[in-house]
Amino acid sequence: MTLHRLIPALLPLLLACAATDLSNGKAPDVATDTDEDTNRPGLNDTTNSDANSDTSVDTAADSSDTAVADTEADSTADTAADTTADSSADTAVDTGPADTGATDTGGDTAVSCDEGETLYAGVRLVDRNGDPLEEGDLLDVTIEVMGAGPATAGELRLESWSISIDPASFSATGLALSGVSVTGPRATMQTDALRPGRITGTAMVVSTSELAGLTVSLHRERCELPRSRAAAVLQAIGGGSKIPFCIDGAAYRSLQVAPAVTLRSTQQYLTANGARNDLFAENFIFCPQAPTIVHQVELCITRAPGQTMTLAGSYAGDSRWEVDDFALFETRSRGVLFADGFTTQHHPGDNNFWCGALGEPAGHLCPASTGCVASLREVATGRMLTPIATTEALAPTLRRFDDGAVHVESLLPDDGRSVDLTVTALDTGIEGNLGPGLYLLMGPP
Repeated sequence: MTLHRLIPALLPLLLACAATDLSNGKAPDVATDTDEDTNRPGLNDTTNSDANSDTSVDTAADSSDTAVADTEADSTADTAADTTADSSADTAVDTGPADTGATDTGGDTAVSCDEGETLYAGVRLVDRNGDPLEEGDLLDVTIEVMGAGPATAGELRLESWSISIDPASFSATGLALSGVSVTGPRATMQTDALRPGRITGTAMVVSTSELAGLTVSLHRERCELPRSRAAAVLQAIGGGSKIPFCIDGAAYRSLQVAPAVTLRSTQQYLTANGARNDLFAENFIFCPQAPTIVHQVELCITRAPGQTMTLAGSYAGDSRWEVDDFALFETRSRGVLFADGFTTQHHPGDNNFWCGALGEPAGHLCPASTGCVASLREVATGRMLTPIATTEALAPTLRRFDDGAVHVESLLPDDGRSVDLTVTALDTGIEGNLGPGLYLLMGPP
């Protein structure tokens, strides 16, 4: 049969074949998968006869398209879409969104922290050879897990500044560590049963250009336990750098702001740290003078609305603390003073001291009949700083404050603003010290 006669004869057959193809569910090949092929070239139809990539989205599945693999790394390919349970266990955690259908038998279900769980951390850094902190000094590190919660698997995550953690040095009491790994400034301590216990180890100071700092947080699988964080910061003597991040009061329970500072000659501290010449200590058993800096640290902090902040000698809040003679707290927002306050002491008075420079007995400044409460005055303006707590200078309290008794939250805004907090231990007279350390305890928002 000639060609011009063959075409008319075949035309009905060709039309019938096309109709059959459409009735079998195969869409015309002007589109492809539900993902745009121009962006996902790996999903192009494998049997397209088109010379170019499809330019629009398929409205139906192409029977010749290859199946798209789940984002889950199943040990065998799923035999059905994720609207039903996987037929085999997943070998890895999903990186994509959760399935919309039944829960995978392989354990894709998300883990949420129990809001009733109260486990939290505390941390202490101690300079083995005492203040001052210097490069190369060894630090004793104590991490304690407190509170209550199920004894199931978890981990402690650490982040440090200016110190190097020795993973081989850590041991635990009350909880078994199944592994300790360190990568640069970060470390992870894993345990099969996260519960109350104590971990001890060592670290080395590798720089004094910034604060030496360590933060600890508690985790179970994919979540961080709420308000489980703790931090400790130590300042190199004579230094004034800030910690390179801001403490969020809503996430932390405690913050160590000073170590135990050994009782030492005031002159030694004056030589090392200088004095606060902008202030004058008055109404004291010693002659009026600019107080000497015994220890000072500056950091950034944010207080949550309604949150209390108190002072303590321990992260557990079960101790007492003392400072000889003042603990000064100053907060600044963008360099402008927001508030300040200090702890001070009452002395019963004594007429036996003589201020030669003033030509009169010190008793004139601290009368024996009424005693005196030491004060701090701003030299430039004459403004008297406001005491936030007062204790006795003599036994039985001997400059000691109970943990949690001294509140400092009024010195920080609670509207979400971060402020720079400077904590300074000051001394006048002969000797100065601070012990057993100083912590900021942060209550619930």
